[in-house]
Amino acid sequence: MAHHTLRKHPIVLRQVEVTRVVDVTPRMRRVTLTGPQLGAFSTGEFDLPEFTSVAFDDHVKLVFAADGDIAAALPVQRARSIDWPVSEHRRGRDYTPRRWDPEARELDLDFVLHGDGPAVTWATTAKPGDTLYFAGPKSSLVLPDDIDWVLLAGDETALPAIGRFLDERPVDVPVQVVIEIRHESARQDLALRDPDSIRWLVTPESAPSALAPAVREITWHPGQAYVWAAGESRSLIPLRAWLRHDQGLPASHVHVTGYWHTEPSGDDSDDHVDAEALLNPLPWLATRAAVALGLLDQAGQRAVPLDTIAAAAAVEPHQLRPLVTYLATIGVLAAHGDDVTIGPVGAELQADDHLRDEFFGAGYEARLLDALTQLAPALRGGGSAWQAANTRSLADDVETDPVLYADRVHAAESFSFVAGAVADLPAWADAGEVTVTGPGALVLVRAAAERGVLPKALISAAPVPLTVLSDLGADVPASFVPEATAPIVDLVVSTLQTRYRDDAEIGRLLSGLARHADRLLLIDALDQTGPGGPDLAAEHELLALAAVGTGHRDQARIESLALAAGWRLVGHVALGWDYEAFELCR
Repeated sequence: MAHHTLRKHPIVLRQVEVTRVVDVTPRMRRVTLTGPQLGAFSTGEFDLPEFTSVAFDDHVKLVFAADGDIAAALPVQRARSIDWPVSEHRRGRDYTPRRWDPEARELDLDFVLHGDGPAVTWATTAKPGDTLYFAGPKSSLVLPDDIDWVLLAGDETALPAIGRFLDERPVDVPVQVVIEIRHESARQDLALRDPDSIRWLVTPESAPSALAPAVREITWHPGQAYVWAAGESRSLIPLRAWLRHDQGLPASHVHVTGYWHTEPSGDDSDDHVDAEALLNPLPWLATRAAVALGLLDQAGQRAVPLDTIAAAAAVEPHQLRPLVTYLATIGVLAAHGDDVTIGPVGAELQADDHLRDEFFGAGYEARLLDALTQLAPALRGGGSAWQAANTRSLADDVETDPVLYADRVHAAESFSFVAGAVADLPAWADAGEVTVTGPGALVLVRAAAERGVLPKALISAAPVPLTVLSDLGADVPASFVPEATAPIVDLVVSTLQTRYRDDAEIGRLLSGLARHADRLLLIDALDQTGPGGPDLAAEHELLALAAVGTGHRDQARIESLALAAGWRLVGHVALGWDYEAFELCR
């Protein structure tokens, strides 16, 4: 995953009203929105900030309801974020603000008028006075300082972001633009300057995208490039790989994102299940082996002899050949006799470090998927699939394996969108000295410091977690102290420590925290829902079962475990994004 600097914002659900509708081209409709909730407003429970959009590729999530019941489809507003209760009929679509005028309190959204999705359907009939709900943006991209020139590339869906970049010029450098359209009528006037160049690529509607090859044909300027590209996700795979590996651009200077994806052909109705596909775990297992052996690192756009790849992997060529042959059938590699190149799926994995490491590497998610093979015997034995596969519990492994613990610390990045709300809680604000524990400790202390509400902070953990936290938290304004010698303080805060523990381990954790303070904030994500809908929620529930032998715990279960460990609940706050804070006392 590319590592970009982001400016994060409170996530606010807003209701707005259409004030103008203009067709920019026969294929693009611009809808101007306004309303009091684009300014600061109050829900009665929360005082919420004004809308802000400061980067050219910000996005907001529009919310629609397939059954017309928009109230049931809307997310729930929290202090600095939102929660997404499961909704069968919710339909959400991400759009880039084409223009934001805070003085006029006007927001422009551009809609490509093709397809039959909920946003296009709404835009086709939109008229002044119509209402729309949206949330976000949750963050804004901050461009690196060392940019000598910029390449912007995309299809028609990328035009709003490209147009806004050229209007606002976040960096004053020459820009090369490559835009793929499906009809001549999609051309727009854009705010180009003398050093800039643009190529309009007209590709027939039914033809595959030609954007990636067109980008590879441009003249590469001297100096440090920054490349931003967006469009159909699969068509961008070779472009992402070319930029990273052939052009050698650092991850911080490449932002290639799939705005949409082509639906598979054939019967894709909701009740259609491909039973044969359910019975085939080979693609994941083979790809996992390829990543572990380093095959993706050896193969590239240019042919590499099989013997060379085998030697680098320390495997005999005759043993490696069957794996390479199979990987070629699923697009991870491509085999041409004894020569091997990377395939389109392999290129996507190679370009996305996060995807490769998360699902096929040695980290938490990959090992959890491995553990699912032991789910049946674990259920019969009453334990977790993780323990059945690894002989120790997930908590034991996480807190003694620096790779696994660092994985949990990096995964806590999602907590950063709501961590600021913890600093607003009276229990935090009133404490003179605080001890923070758990994988989210660095995120919480940083967020509190940014908001200027930081008591004297200690970060405490067992030996392996403490080493990881101190290594990753050199910039954090806190002292790092061993768990065994941590002093008594006004408040102890446990961050993201319950999800990888079973009930008995949570009980021991809560009992141990009583040594630090007689007041406790216990923070973690409970039911994982999100905008992904019930299918994704069911997937998360199954993974939780494999991890600790039980599904996601609800508020009542956490209260029960706390009470059994000698803690009494005095307050509970939903922070958003499924994160919840329990205030407990002895």
